[in-house]
Order: sequence, then C-alpha cells, then structure tokens
Amino acid sequence: MSEHKGEYALINVTEQIVKNLLPDMMSGTGGCTCERCIMDAMALALNSFNGNYITIKSSEDPEAAAESHISASDRKKIILSITKSIDFVKGNPRH
Repeated sequence: MSEHKGEYALINVTEQIVKNLLPDMMSGTGGCTCERCIMDAMALALNSFNGNYITIKSSEDPEAAAESHISASDRKKIILSITKSIDFVKGNPRH
C-alpha cells in the first residue's frame, strides 16, 4: 500500500516486503499463483504483524525504501510468516 497525494507517501514496510517476496516464494513451492491464492496468502501473512509505516518521498521506490528500513531478524520473521501462509493456502485453496 502506498498512500500519497503530494510530495510524500506513506508505506507499510511489512506489506511492501510481503508483496515483493510472496509471489516468487509461492511459485517456487508449486503453489497456485492465481490472484486469489496470492492475495489470500498475503492477507494471512500480513495479519500476523502490526503496521510498520514510514514516510518516503513520492519519487522514492517503495520496495527499496522498505528494504532499507527492515532488520534482518524482522525479514526472517516475515519470510517465516509467508511460508506458513503459503502452506495454508496450498492446503486450503478457495477456488
């Protein structure tokens, strides 16, 4: 999510990381990569975290900004959450 109406944008660091990593992780595990399954897995992964918002210039790349504001340990937690959500969605697809 990126909210902006001017010179600055508000982004959720965790959401940007999940959006960046999850599709490739899903396809790498042989999971369905339809929009519904991707979105279900993203929702599950993101629901296990509090918001982690930062303000960036609208001209900045949100993915790069998110990567520069995340610790290695938080990144590992996100990857673990993504892995769990992918496993759940693979076993319980809603299509």
